[in-house]
Amino acid sequence: MAIKNKLICNPVTGQDIKFLQTNGDTAGTLLEIETTYNAHSKEPAAHYHPYQTEDFRVITSELTVRINGQLKILKPGDSLHIPAYQVHAMWNHTQA
Repeated sequence: MAIKNKLICNPVTGQDIKFLQTNGDTAGTLLEIETTYNAHSKEPAAHYHPYQTEDFRVITSELTVRINGQLKILKPGDSLHIPAYQVHAMWNHTQA
């Protein structure tokens, strides 16, 4: 369950997620998270969201994204919008 300030860690993919705003905070209009992909994290299984769009902004390091089978490298300051039903996966391939 998403609760504001809750931190969950996935040791398999090397991803940490902190919930900033949840359903309870925004009356169901927004789920805002901050996620950290540890250095040399593994590519997770690709997935999609049937009812949600996602917006990402890279703060530090780089983020590798596979979206509809194509690879993209995002750098600090880069943003990415992912519409509903668009298959994607993301991870940190760098040493930082």
